[in-house]
Amino acid sequence: MNYGKNKYIVERYNIGVEENLKKICVNNIEPLIESEMQDKENAFKKYGMTNWLLYKSYGNDFEDFVGMLSVIAQRYTKKHFKKEIKGEFFVSELWGIVSEPSGLATPHNHWPGVFTFVYHLELPENNPPLIFTDSDLEIQPKEGELIFFPSWLKHEVPENLTGGNRICIAGNMYYNEQTIWWRLSTEILWKKGCELTSIVLVTLNPWLSKNVFEPVFLS
Repeated sequence: MNYGKNKYIVERYNIGVEENLKKICVNNIEPLIESEMQDKENAFKKYGMTNWLLYKSYGNDFEDFVGMLSVIAQRYTKKHFKKEIKGEFFVSELWGIVSEPSGLATPHNHWPGVFTFVYHLELPENNPPLIFTDSDLEIQPKEGELIFFPSWLKHEVPENLTGGNRICIAGNMYYNEQTIWWRLSTEILWKKGCELTSIVLVTLNPWLSKNVFEPVFLS
């Protein structure tokens, strides 16, 4: 467990490398992009990505992983949040990432999600850290490590100066009050082959994750 000066908790779990999930990730990577977004704060350089709903196509393969994330979310909430939360957490998005040499991700967050996770499947030697820019926290991830944190924490990955690829699975989780909106939008857009599910949730319910969950500040 680690936390920065603003005391938001970031948890780390060593769960090992699931080779099957790694293979699924690599096999579904789309062409590398120089910059997916024009907004500099959300720029990704030399990133290959799968679609945002990778787990939908491989439900059985991700069943145990997604179940584990739900347990982690419940435990995290009970331990670190002031309010007693009685509800369901679910994975709303899950995608694969391959960052080539020179690849980077500038500061961004995953709001309006509640929790975000990054599962490191392959890391080159001297791989770049995961930096939480508002928290003065820097984590050097390890292969097989899952990093779990509140979605509104801004973070970045500096330029990959190694000669190898960084392969990860990342995603977001939501809470039951958001469930009806998110699942409805996800199912509709998934059937139509659309990957812009987050736009629907932001439009319908943009305030839930910050209003429902109040972060605990540790002494």
